[in-house]
This record gives sequence, C-alpha cells and structure tokens, in this order.
Amino acid sequence: MYSLRFIVDLYDTYLDDLRRVIEYQGKLRPGMNVLSDDVECELSYLLIRHLKPNSVVDIGANEGWSTSWLLHAVKDNGAGPLFRSV
Repeated sequence: MYSLRFIVDLYDTYLDDLRRVIEYQGKLRPGMNVLSDDVECELSYLLIRHLKPNSVVDIGANEGWSTSWLLHAVKDNGAGPLFRSV
C-alpha cells in the first residue's frame, strides 16, 4: 500500500509533465463517455512514471480516455509498448 507522502512526492516529482497531460486531456474530454475519473487517471499516470514498466496492459477499454493517459506515461518514460484489450 502506498502512503499519502509517497503519492504527494509523485505529484511533486512529475508535476510539470502531469500539467501538460492534464491540458492535453482536457481537449479530448468533451464528447467522450469517460468512465475513469481524473484522480484515478492521474494516479495511474504517476505510478507508471515512477515504476517505469517495460510494457503496460489496458483492459476493459471504452473510448480510450484512460488509454490516452497510459500512453502519455509510457511515452514520457521513453518505454513501451501499451497493449490494449477491446
């Protein structure tokens, strides 16, 4: 389990990148049927940035809202790929 201090540190570490992604995502959101809330997506982004996995799997994808967040994290880490189940 992650502590609140750990999560705050992630926000501090990746704040500039996260702000860029939030701005980009804000342009995608209108008209999308979004099933994941912003905090859930932000935390997923931050954890992927921190853990730097070699690959990521997105299951249960709807219109691509959370997938877009995950793609940003993978791209910003310079690693991949992202596998998406539809």
